[in-house]
Amino acid sequence: MTVQSIGAQPGRNVPVLLTPDEVADMLRIPVRSLYVQRSAGRPTPPGVKIGRHLRYRLTDVEAWLDEQFGSAA
Repeated sequence: MTVQSIGAQPGRNVPVLLTPDEVADMLRIPVRSLYVQRSAGRPTPPGVKIGRHLRYRLTDVEAWLDEQFGSAA
C-alpha cells in the first residue's frame, strides 16, 4: 500500500512517508550506512528534510530499488 488515509478528512490520501530506520530495514543495511552514503553523495533513495527530520516516500524508495536492480542486470 503506497497511500493511506489520515485524519478526519475522508478521501484525503497522502503518500506513505518512511523514516531512515524504516528505509534501512527495507534495504537490510545499518541506518548509519544510509546516512554515510547520503552524505558522501553515493546513490541512495531520494529523501526530503521536513524540518530537521529526513523522510522518504515509499514510492520513491521502491522506484529507486527498481532502478538499482535494472542497472545491475
